[in-house]
Amino acid sequence: MSNSSRGLNFERKVRRKLERHGWTVIRAAASKGPADLIAFKAGHDNLFIECKIGGRLDTEDWNSFYDMCQELGVVPILAWQKKFPCIISMRRLTGRKTGRNGDPAPVEEYALSESDPDDE
Repeated sequence: MSNSSRGLNFERKVRRKLERHGWTVIRAAASKGPADLIAFKAGHDNLFIECKIGGRLDTEDWNSFYDMCQELGVVPILAWQKKFPCIISMRRLTGRKTGRNGDPAPVEEYALSESDPDDE
């Protein structure tokens, strides 16, 4: 399976998880939009979601994504798949990356709802 096929399959899994939690989701085909997925739910802040199977965004991409989300007033989310077990994790970007080795990435876990099951 190609990297693009794996990426598309992962985006679909993330989308299904969001929809199970009552979110309306729009996909930016071939990542041509500001994020892989955009999610809306009444009473919640809008989400811009980058889907990365390995959970990694380089410093430049991280900071560009974070800055854009701050300008637009949306929540920047990094969705990634833990390998064992295969669980989708949602992390909110809380700041810019420094790019220095050893500095922790500024993130926090993001729950889609009060009861956020880890099922896919």
